[in-house]
Amino acid sequence: MKDQPARPSRIDREVPIAPLRWSIAHLNDGRGILSPATTARMHQPSFTADPRLGGWANGFEYRRMNGHEVLMHDGSWEAFLSVLMLVPDCGLGLFVSANGTGGVDALTDVLPAFTDTFAPGNQTTPSGGRGTKPQAGFYKPARHNESTVEKLLTLLGPGRLSVAADGTVKFKGKEWKPQGDNLYVSSDGRDHLVSFTGTDGKRYVATDGPTYQLESASETPTVNLVVLLAFAVPALSALLLPLVALVRRLRKRRKPMSPWWRAARWLAAGAGVLGVAFLVALVAVLLVGSGDFLFGPPLRFRLLLLVPVIVLAAAVASVTCTVAGWRGSGAGVLARVHQVGLLGGLAALAWFLWQWNLIGWQF
Repeated sequence: MKDQPARPSRIDREVPIAPLRWSIAHLNDGRGILSPATTARMHQPSFTADPRLGGWANGFEYRRMNGHEVLMHDGSWEAFLSVLMLVPDCGLGLFVSANGTGGVDALTDVLPAFTDTFAPGNQTTPSGGRGTKPQAGFYKPARHNESTVEKLLTLLGPGRLSVAADGTVKFKGKEWKPQGDNLYVSSDGRDHLVSFTGTDGKRYVATDGPTYQLESASETPTVNLVVLLAFAVPALSALLLPLVALVRRLRKRRKPMSPWWRAARWLAAGAGVLGVAFLVALVAVLLVGSGDFLFGPPLRFRLLLLVPVIVLAAAVASVTCTVAGWRGSGAGVLARVHQVGLLGGLAALAWFLWQWNLIGWQF
C-alpha cells in the first residue's frame, strides 16, 4: 500500500472553520446551532453605561460603527489577540487573530478599516444620557481586583485624564472634543466618552469600549511614589551604619550603648534594607515574568511574599526595643532622629504593603 498522508487531527480540522460556522449561524437566525429566539436574544443590548455609548449584548460587546449595529467579542493574553466581529444588518462577519506584542495595536486599525470598506455609512449617536463634566485625575479599569494581590496591577497602568481650558479632554492617548450634553467624541470620530457618577457614589468615565473608575488619592501613582520615597531614603541611609560604626571604632569615639538600643538600631536598619530588596525583586517579577502567573502564582512569588512578613516582624521588634531603650541608650541626638526616621519609613512601607494586599498570601 502507498503511504497515506497523515490525517489532520480534530483540532486542526475544526479550529480554522469554527469561528466561521459561529459567525454564519449568528448571521442566519442560528442556522442549526441556535434557535432564532436565542440568536435574537444574544444580539439584544442588555447593558450600557449611557444610551449614547456602546455596551453589552448577551455575550457580545455592542457598538455602533458607521451607523450599523456591530457585535464583537475579543480575547487576549500576552502576545496574542483574537477578535470576532459581526455586522448583522449587512450580513458581514470577521474573525482575525494576531500573535505578537503589537497585536492589539495592529487590530485597532484593522476593525474600523473593515467596516469603512464593507459597511460604510454615517456615524450616528442616539439622544439622551446622564453624563456629567469629567473630573481630572487618574483612572483605573472598572474591571479590576480589589481583594487580592492583583490589585497591584491598577498601580502600574492607570490612565490620566486632564481637561483643557476649551473643554477638550485628554485621556488614553486621545483628544476628546465636547459635543454638547456632556458627550465627548474622539478626534477620529470613532469613539465616544461620557463621565458619570455611579450608584456606588464613585466617579466613572465610560467609552464605547471599556469603562474606567476614578482612583482615590491613596491609589494614585503620585501619592504612592511619595510614600515609597519616604521609606526608601531613610532605609538606604541605613547602609551607612556599619561605616559609621567602623569610623568611630578607628577614632576611638565609641559611646557605650544599651543592648536594647543596639538591637533597635540593627533591627530597623535590617528591616529597611530588606524592604528595599523586596521592592526591587517585586518590580523584576512583575515586569519580566508576568506570563508565569497564567496558571497561578509561581513558587518564587510565594516565597517572595514571605519577605514583607519578616520585614514587618523586625519593624515591630525594633519599635519595642526603641521604646525600651530610649532612656539610657547612650545615643546622641542625630542617632535618635535617624532611628525615628527609619521607623517612620517602615511605617510608610507597612501602609504600602497593606494598601496593595502584599501582606501575607492574598491570592
